[in-house]
Amino acid sequence: MADVAVVDPARVDRKMTFVVELMLEKVRAAEAAAIKKRLREAAEVQQCYNITGDADLLLIITARDVEDYEDISRRLFSADAGVRRYRTSVVMDRVKTSMAIPVTSTATRQAKRKR
Repeated sequence: MADVAVVDPARVDRKMTFVVELMLEKVRAAEAAAIKKRLREAAEVQQCYNITGDADLLLIITARDVEDYEDISRRLFSADAGVRRYRTSVVMDRVKTSMAIPVTSTATRQAKRKR
């Protein structure tokens, strides 16, 4: 368990956010686990999802600037033989960021269905 604070990225010099799709080589489970462990432990990786579709992993990464992102990508995945390729998108505007999960009771859901 950890305490988490919501911080304005610009106030801590993490102004840029990148969405990265990783396509892995056909690696053995142990190799994939090693990649996931490295990503899980990297402070710059805010979120990492194992997904279906064209990509295998989807990452949300923060960086100070493009040069910082280049260093991060080299260290975390671009030099890894287990990564076939990756595609990076730069976030232009944070429309909504949240980790909140809507919680409703069973009674509330049932009441909404009756309407």
